[in-house]
Amino acid sequence: MRIENAQGLCCPSCRMPLALWVKVPAGSEVETGLLTCPCCQVTVPLLHGFPLFTEQGLGSPEDPEAMLAALERRLFGGPGEYGRFLRRKAERPAAYDLYAAFDPFNESTRSILPIVPLLGEELRPGERILDLSCRSGFSGAQLAALFPEQTVFSLWDGDSGMLGYRGYHHWLGRGLGRAALPVNWEVLFHCADEPLPFADGSFAMVHGFDALHRLRPRPLLPECLRVLRKGGVLCFPHVHLSNGEPQPFFERGGAQRHGREYRRYFDRLLAGSGRRAWVLSERRLFADGEGPPGVVLHDDAETPHYNALILIADTRHEGRRLQREAQPPLDLGDAQVLLNPLFAIDLGRGVAVVDPKGLDGGAATLLERHPPYRERLRRLLPVTLGRLDRLALYWAQRLLPVRDIAARLGVSVDEVLLHLRSLEAQEVVRLLNVGPALAALHRYHATQREPILPGTATLGRLWRQAVERHGDRPFLIWPDDGSEFLYRDADVAVRMAAGWLRARGLGADDRILLQSASRPEFVFLFWAAVSLGISVVPVSAAASAPTISWAREASEARFSVLAADYPGLGEQLAQVEPAALPDDGEAPRPVIEDHEAVVLLTSGSTGAP
Repeated sequence: MRIENAQGLCCPSCRMPLALWVKVPAGSEVETGLLTCPCCQVTVPLLHGFPLFTEQGLGSPEDPEAMLAALERRLFGGPGEYGRFLRRKAERPAAYDLYAAFDPFNESTRSILPIVPLLGEELRPGERILDLSCRSGFSGAQLAALFPEQTVFSLWDGDSGMLGYRGYHHWLGRGLGRAALPVNWEVLFHCADEPLPFADGSFAMVHGFDALHRLRPRPLLPECLRVLRKGGVLCFPHVHLSNGEPQPFFERGGAQRHGREYRRYFDRLLAGSGRRAWVLSERRLFADGEGPPGVVLHDDAETPHYNALILIADTRHEGRRLQREAQPPLDLGDAQVLLNPLFAIDLGRGVAVVDPKGLDGGAATLLERHPPYRERLRRLLPVTLGRLDRLALYWAQRLLPVRDIAARLGVSVDEVLLHLRSLEAQEVVRLLNVGPALAALHRYHATQREPILPGTATLGRLWRQAVERHGDRPFLIWPDDGSEFLYRDADVAVRMAAGWLRARGLGADDRILLQSASRPEFVFLFWAAVSLGISVVPVSAAASAPTISWAREASEARFSVLAADYPGLGEQLAQVEPAALPDDGEAPRPVIEDHEAVVLLTSGSTGAP
């Protein structure tokens, strides 16, 4: 099937619209294919929904499907490979990416917030935003949250940095199942300082966090102006200036130019366009307490500060008063609660304090390199946590969004937001509609441990993870005959038991009664049942017939396996083809952590069980 002008992408060489050659069932979402230029024969692979301009080639391959399959194996690896890499990494000394963990709270990242109202006035629903440098995933997610009526296209350099192809696929693509990219966010792999693969005037806004001093000015800036529509806005947060140096001094990367040099350059570049450039002090935009509330939009190219935001917009905005940390009128019921990695939160004592030893000592480094933020924290600390604060943070640590936290606590969303917004003002959290995948990625940056997404902390998941991690280690030793089962051996038996249960018409929300002493078959049946969403009612092997009858009736068990059945059960299971255990998100009715797993009877020592 041929789809013309896929996603509005163009050939970086000749700017002809790219066509997408791909074979997919009608109505399916295109995940894999080959973008081709009919003019210069450039080909760009599309894998897992990501256009890989960093892997472009020449000429159409003889067997596109075989080429794409081989490329997918080489670039993305097999199923679960990246997850295994994360677990191996967790067993080694921590290697934090400090700035990725700090992104949501960094004054550089937040310097765009005071100009969000201005940007919102310039953007129309349905327009597109180009995000030039999405290193950690956060810049694109923040833009998608701040501008939900627009679509964000984020670029990253390729299979490099902290995420690369596999990391993006695992965290922000399909790797986490239901937690895919937000609907208004697309990710492409392309070097931003090379010709951009978009048509002229494709974007209403170009955003380049940490890009202006890191990338080559040519062709970056002419290309940004080319793909920007008439009257569009350019915003470059966090530009290293040579105006001043941090105290105490620390080395900064990239080209460092004086603010007046940027101003002169953009004055020449924008002459006659109706737009102008403002060099704005990042420190003042962050609201560090200096001067009256708000910042007036005047050029500050002579600032003594060493970081700036450069805004290019219509000249009519000159003299406009900007709001410090302006929050757009968004529904925060679905917002994620991102926890500040610089804080140690003690829910028992009800206090949150900055921990310089956090992030394996990296917190002290961040505080040293961010004096404006350090000064803000000094004014705010200590933070005392009330009862509802602590309960909300408890569930926030489990990645629940605001609306679900309110449901757990039995209070209104507005009441939870009142407390969380107070904690946000004290820098303990940040509320942003970035979705569970980005929240999980941020938690990983802050802890070096892969978190479990809400709703997926199930026994079936636990079994799959155990088999994946410990496949060649002993799982069960049966002393009666000396049988030993490795985890992968036991997994075969569990899947046989799952097939045996399914053949009897059992599925999610059913209950089965299992009477047994400790036997391997009981163990296999238990893990098979809970993986299928079947609730288990275990009964002692010594239970009498009346007790079993009562337990079956009281629990409404649909099926029973009694102690007398076990001698021949092993042979029955051995005759069953192993069934595939469903992923939690792929079962006909997904198994979630709130579903019932086990019904336990009491011992009955003083009465009936």
